[in-house]
Amino acid sequence: MKLYGYIAKIVREHPVYIVAVALLLTIALAPGLLFIRGEVTQRSMLPPDFPSNKALSDLTRVFGGTSYEQVLITAPRVTNNTITQFLIGLEDYINEDPSLSKQVARLPGQQGKDVPEILRKPVPIVQDYLSPFIANVKQGIAQSGFNISLRGINDQLIKSQTGKDFQQTVEQDYLSVTEVQQQMVGEQKFLTPDYKTTIILIKQNPALSDSQQVALANNLEKLFRTKLSGVKGLKLNFSGDATLARDFDHHIRNKTLLLFLLSIAFVVLTLFFAFRRFTDTVVPIGVMIVSLIWTFGLMGYARIPYSIAAVAIMPVLLGHALTFVVPFIARYYEEEEQLHGAVVAASRTLLSVGMALFPAAATSVVGSWSFCSACYRR
Repeated sequence: MKLYGYIAKIVREHPVYIVAVALLLTIALAPGLLFIRGEVTQRSMLPPDFPSNKALSDLTRVFGGTSYEQVLITAPRVTNNTITQFLIGLEDYINEDPSLSKQVARLPGQQGKDVPEILRKPVPIVQDYLSPFIANVKQGIAQSGFNISLRGINDQLIKSQTGKDFQQTVEQDYLSVTEVQQQMVGEQKFLTPDYKTTIILIKQNPALSDSQQVALANNLEKLFRTKLSGVKGLKLNFSGDATLARDFDHHIRNKTLLLFLLSIAFVVLTLFFAFRRFTDTVVPIGVMIVSLIWTFGLMGYARIPYSIAAVAIMPVLLGHALTFVVPFIARYYEEEEQLHGAVVAASRTLLSVGMALFPAAATSVVGSWSFCSACYRR
């Protein structure tokens, strides 16, 4: 009782200071929102010492990871000149992009004084039906003594050397070889027998964080869609851990926004129908928004990750706030009707209803913090 009396006395004597302190805390905690990081991969949602996570760590350490982005290309003819020229130059496009060059796993180029320039470049780990063909092209350029990049090989250059365009060269001189057909064409391989669908595997850097995997998925999709935009009937489909991380990130953001809007709408309707006053609807919502800033600001400073489990925090906070706001405001008006005045009514309300709400709020804080601490320890 003495505690509530002391709090009521502070509220009655220093209301302006209390509001000022709350605003200062809000200003101090708001930047913490910028430090919130999301957990959008399956691996990040499991404890580091989980058996599957340990196995993945060993695979990363020994073999440089096992995660690939898969790009499925469908077109009337995936061996056409535009797609073939793009796939031949894909290594250079990745190497020359400051972001992709760090996001895609690469093997170091050959070293030595007499090694041709084209063989010195780091090699992004890309697998497709043209991989042996591209390796032969690189060897041919190296032996010829010319300093030509793979993306610099165009249709005119191919015709001048072979008398054929890209499509004719690939289909007649490469895919017609029996060994190539057996290794590259057919089920469980890289190219369908009708040459309408092909798959490209691009190995991602195993050291990427969740946000960097999202960026990898966006960068790869941008590269493919930009370079192949002129191909009629083209369809591109992307999959892999990075793409799943990006889609999961979008899913969490969309669900968070949807739940926030639904929660706010429910709170507004409840307050309006309960009190039928604009101020009694807007002011409590403002206080609830402040509580959200405090909560997520602390999460950011404490480096507590935001995952699918945290999506429920926002509606739970608003729901809890609503259960405290309604009885408090209702009792406030009961006290005010007795002509006690606003400050006295607030003080008396705090002493009466506050005795029940304060312990309930304290237990909610402890429970929420236990949940956040469990997420942090994970």
